[in-house]
Parts: sequence; C-alpha cells; structure tokens
Amino acid sequence: MVAGLVPMPPPRPDAQRRATWRESLAVLLCMVLCVMVLISVCCLGTYLLKDKPLYEELVDYLDKTIAISKINYNHQLGIYELSEKELSALADQRMYKTLLWTFFFADLGCYLFLAIAILMYFTIDISVGRAFIIFWVVFGIAFVYCIAEIHIFSFLMFPYSSLLPNVTEKLLNHAIPYNPGGLSQMEQRLGCSFDLNLYAAQRRRQNPMNTCDPQISSSFLSKALLWTLMLLRLFPVVIFVMLIAHKFAISSAIASLVDRMKTLLRHNETKNRYIKKKDYRKNNYKVDISNTKTTVIGAPPAPGTRLAFIC
Repeated sequence: MVAGLVPMPPPRPDAQRRATWRESLAVLLCMVLCVMVLISVCCLGTYLLKDKPLYEELVDYLDKTIAISKINYNHQLGIYELSEKELSALADQRMYKTLLWTFFFADLGCYLFLAIAILMYFTIDISVGRAFIIFWVVFGIAFVYCIAEIHIFSFLMFPYSSLLPNVTEKLLNHAIPYNPGGLSQMEQRLGCSFDLNLYAAQRRRQNPMNTCDPQISSSFLSKALLWTLMLLRLFPVVIFVMLIAHKFAISSAIASLVDRMKTLLRHNETKNRYIKKKDYRKNNYKVDISNTKTTVIGAPPAPGTRLAFIC
C-alpha cells in the first residue's frame, strides 16, 4: 500500500479511557485536608505553649513546698508529703505532655503523604501507567493516615481532658496551706492572680478576682475541641465520598476547575522556561563591540610599532 494512504486507527471511545475527574477530586480533598491539618496543628501548638510553663511551675511549687514544710515545721499541718494519688496525678501530667507532643508531630506527618499526592497530580501524568497506581496508593495512605491518627490520639486524650483540671486543683488545695507565699512565682510566670484568701483557700473558685484557676483549667485540651477537630477532618471526607461515588454535575464542575488549575500551572511553568531559555541565548551571543580588534590589509602600521617577519 502506498505510504501516506494508510487509514488512521479508529479513536478509542471515551469508555476505554481512564477518566481523570476522580483524581481531580482526590487532589482537591488533599488540599482541603492540608488546611484542616493546619488548623489542628495550630491548636495543638497553642496548648503545648500553655502546658510547658504550667507543668514546670507546678512541679517547682510542689518541690519547694516539701522543702519549706520540713524547714518551717508547722505542728498543726505537719510535714507536706505527696500521696500515692498525687504522685499518680503527676505521672498523668507527664503522660499528657508526651501524648500532646506525639499528637502534634503525628499531625505534621500528614503533610508528607498529602504533599506527595498533590505534587504527583500537578507534575506528572497520572491518568495511565504506573503513575496512576502509585498516585492512588499514596492518596489511600494519606487518606487513612489523616483520619486514623486524629481519632486514635483524640480518644487517648479524652481521659486526661476531664481528669487533669480537677487533679491539678486538688494538688494546689493540698499544697497552698503549707506554702501560700510561693504562689507569687507561679502568678508571675502564668500572668494571672489567685487573689488568695488564706481563710478561704479551698473556695478560691468563688472569688471572681481569681484568674489563675480558670486559666489552669483551660490549659488542658478539652473534649469539645477534640470533637471539633475530628469533625473538621471528617466533613470534607464525607463530601468527597458523595462526589466520587457517582459522576454528578457538581462533581464534573469541581473536577474541571481543578484540572483547569493544573493546566494553568503547567502553562505558566512552560512560559517561564521559554523566557529563561530566550534570555540565556541573548546573553551567550552578546558581543562587546568596544573590545573587538580588526586588521586592515594594506594599511600602514601605527607609529611606534615594530613589525616581526617570520621567514
């Protein structure tokens, strides 16, 4: 058969092509989850900053109270010693601190898988081949990790959220009669005031001028905040499952917007490369006319110059 007259193969129908609208919705979920994880990280970081001075001042105050009770012995009160429950409460404080730091870094770990999935979508063709499989594997890991880690750590933190505020208040109730003057250092560090009345030390909560006890109670993660963080993480996932289950009109519209964003980013990247390449060529072929030397045949030599003949 004559070359050039070979009929073109029939185009594959759309049903045989891998649609990319699901990948577009998946990467949009990754971007939304990045925002939700950022909210969670900011909240956890705030409570980490609150917990550090509180724990340090509480332990320092209890240590000084034990020493003062031995030096200035009070026959009515006796020597201040921590009971088994109070030692267990301090152990719970340390466990809470460890869990909070682990929760914080586990949240940051979400960005590793989310960033890989987003970069794959915007930099390579994920509609065919191994890239298609790798993208969905990475997305699946990111999806499961982001949902599982916040639920695991939230349920681990629930007991401490309700236990530690009451336990900390009881620790102070026991120690304050032995060392009321030592509260001033805690007040300065925390930026609050107990406004203590020694005759009503156990009823500090009833004093509206007491700002330290409410501040100490609010320094621990509350159950309400943990539930809010979980709902913020679950809400976009539920919407994503509904959109990806069937190709609704809104699914196609959202997917087309994300795909248009991908096309625009690639166009800008290609344009920037072309401009850089064009500038590179200009710089390479730039000639400095002022430093060029020309030789005119037949012209007499300049005065003062010597001619050398090579035979």
